[in-house]
Amino acid sequence: TGQADKSSAGDIARMLGGVAVSLQKAALFVLKNYIKLPDYIAQIAFLLKAQEERLRKEFNLPKHNENFVGREIDLVTLEETLAKEKPLVLAAEVGLGGIGKTQIALQYAYRKAEDYNLIWWINCENKTSFSDSYFKLADKLGIILTDEEKTQENALIHRVNIALKHRPGWLLVFDDAQNKESVEGL
Repeated sequence: TGQADKSSAGDIARMLGGVAVSLQKAALFVLKNYIKLPDYIAQIAFLLKAQEERLRKEFNLPKHNENFVGREIDLVTLEETLAKEKPLVLAAEVGLGGIGKTQIALQYAYRKAEDYNLIWWINCENKTSFSDSYFKLADKLGIILTDEEKTQENALIHRVNIALKHRPGWLLVFDDAQNKESVEGL
């Protein structure tokens, strides 16, 4: 079976041919290390579970969905969009509620956590949850508003955004945003 697994990994690597960086890296890793594909998938699942608690505390991520399967094309598309090394990329997953947009973003955050210095989940369900998410992020960043700033609308959001501009390697996930315009001007 080792030879069959090597040939399967090779087939995967050849088929990907530069399309999806993460899948190509995974296929090459499997090929170079003679790992059976099911063993590799189990290893990745174990690593995700091992880092889940740390990430939930450090990055305020919601609980990882252990039953998440499929949607690889959506995940790879999101990864490729965010890998363009732009200071800010708005990668919007749009669609009806309940089709898995939150789960795709969450799975991406857990899979790619090691690539970021900070990941923060901004709950946009309503103004209160949005403000609370930003207050917690400001606290994480050590931002304290002056008395004058406390009277200004959106001062906290502005200060957080300025702090993030000077801090590379972050990802903000705006969950439940109605549209990109609702967060673009912040």
